[in-house]
Amino acid sequence: MVSKPAVIGYKGNMFSHQENTLEGIKAAADGKFQGVHMQVQATSDDKLIVFGDENLKRLTGVDTPIRQLKYEAIAGTNIKTEVKIGLNVTLRYSKSVKIPLLEDVLNAIKGKGQLIYIELVPSIAPPASPLERDHALRVGKGVAKLIRKLNMINEVFVVSSDPFKLLPVSHENSNIVTGWWFKKEFYKIPTIEKMRKEFVDLKGLRNCYIKTAPTGAQFAPFLYETGIVTKSVNGSLFDSSVDIINNAAYLSGRADTTIAILKKNYHPQMKYGAILKFYEEDQTRDKKTVKSQLQALLKKGMDRVITDDPQSVMTMLTAVGGSYHVVFPSFNVVFFSFSLVLLGQHLF
Repeated sequence: MVSKPAVIGYKGNMFSHQENTLEGIKAAADGKFQGVHMQVQATSDDKLIVFGDENLKRLTGVDTPIRQLKYEAIAGTNIKTEVKIGLNVTLRYSKSVKIPLLEDVLNAIKGKGQLIYIELVPSIAPPASPLERDHALRVGKGVAKLIRKLNMINEVFVVSSDPFKLLPVSHENSNIVTGWWFKKEFYKIPTIEKMRKEFVDLKGLRNCYIKTAPTGAQFAPFLYETGIVTKSVNGSLFDSSVDIINNAAYLSGRADTTIAILKKNYHPQMKYGAILKFYEEDQTRDKKTVKSQLQALLKKGMDRVITDDPQSVMTMLTAVGGSYHVVFPSFNVVFFSFSLVLLGQHLF
């Protein structure tokens, strides 16, 4: 009998309430899922809100970037009852709801025994300008302070695809578990070029780059396989798109599977999570194929699934047999020491 991974509701429970809302996150936390995910960013006056898009337009109809607004201008804005997700999906809800403050959301789900994923956004590419870097630092520091204030260090994971948002989290409180989320967007050449330029400012990476980092399309596999960004921000988690895990198309050709990479270059006891989106990405997923994919990943050590269709994923995992493990307090997290390794050899 196989122990199934924790199932994390991406952006809450989008089938009952709008994404990233107090109502949707509470529904996920009160339901049968093992955890809940939410996206967090800051307003122009540094109020931490739960909201994923950089602009209000898709969810509210108001065409304004979040960072140009103070919280008082956002507080009265309603999220629509009809929300488009991805290319072909529109979800309809019974009523409009408000954009919540992070503190209100965390207070509502505190102590429920859930694994709480806080994703710091926007997060596809690293911030380039001094102003963007400063904003990233304030967001990470603010989230870390709030987690400590609410005494939720043992309930929360903080993740981002932008490592500059994660640095101040670990600096503010090294006991908060963090992780750099690895996404398919990292393999696009414009993103690769930006990462190569900006990541050199991360701790310990300048010397590493000079010695070993490849150029061009091989740069993304280099980051994936060595774990150098995760280690540079003192990360303890590895989560990536389900399409990347164990997929040779995203590897350099020098490694075999994700779990082998993690054990060799991250930590021998490292476990990984899969980010599985059915509706946001520009593709249609066949659920029979996904079920086989999940079963294969589970046998190779997958520990958790972050998904926008948690009910379907739980049904798929139930079909392979076994019982769900308890996320807290027995969820094991491996902390890195900062020692960069490339395919078994120390970089410096």
